[in-house]
Amino acid sequence: MKYYEFGNKFPYYALICANSEYEAIGYYVTNVCKIIENTVGEMPNEITEAEVRAMVKLELCNSDDAKEFENIISGTKVDILLIDSSLI
Repeated sequence: MKYYEFGNKFPYYALICANSEYEAIGYYVTNVCKIIENTVGEMPNEITEAEVRAMVKLELCNSDDAKEFENIISGTKVDILLIDSSLI
């Protein structure tokens, strides 16, 4: 899997694991929010697994959340790893 960070250029922050940038964008549009006019053409930043692990403080997670994170990282399913807190 690859990891795509939708940062300040987008309406809401999201970190999505997907097989391709195109797949990540589609997942963002479907599950987070539509791409608005001023973000058309913007692309998410691809980051490494090491960067993802540095962002997610597993030692602060309960064991179920840590297991879910590891399952997502090691899986092949497109999923959201982190999302803007205003959407929760």
